[in-house]
Amino acid sequence: MAAHLKARSQVAPFRSVSFRLSNIDEPTLAPVLDRLAAEAGSGVCIGSYPISGEADGASVLLCLESKQRDLLKDVHDVLLQRLPANSVLDRTWSDD
Repeated sequence: MAAHLKARSQVAPFRSVSFRLSNIDEPTLAPVLDRLAAEAGSGVCIGSYPISGEADGASVLLCLESKQRDLLKDVHDVLLQRLPANSVLDRTWSDD
């Protein structure tokens, strides 16, 4: 059992960045994310979730996750270039 626990502690943790977006809807965002996912490959997971009624006007919650910190940062940077101006209300990084 100790070997199993040691092996689990050596697994790379997921890192993530989440965005609260406004001025964009899911149908507009989908092609951007599809292209980004194709370019990033299986090393990054991308999820987008429509939300409504938020005090800050957010309409989409977008999450990127990866075990590869550098890849996550690269995908983050490309995404920011492709999103409409002023669409990112908030961004939160997690290294858990």
